[in-house]
Amino acid sequence: MNAPIVTLTGPPGSGKSTAGRKAAGRLHLAFVSAGEAFRAEASRRGMDLASFSRYAEEHLLWCLMGRPEGC
Repeated sequence: MNAPIVTLTGPPGSGKSTAGRKAAGRLHLAFVSAGEAFRAEASRRGMDLASFSRYAEEHLLWCLMGRPEGC
């Protein structure tokens, strides 16, 4: 059986992660934060968030096309 996917959206600082963690715990689902993953990848690449944001925008198409050399 596939687990349901629940998506929360909102502006920065609106409580998405807090609400998501609480909901995931109550529903026995895994919690994944896109923002946390994005910040972790920026850090892994030694980039600040603004620079990584620009990089991601420029390289997203390559990744979506399955061309990892551009990711």
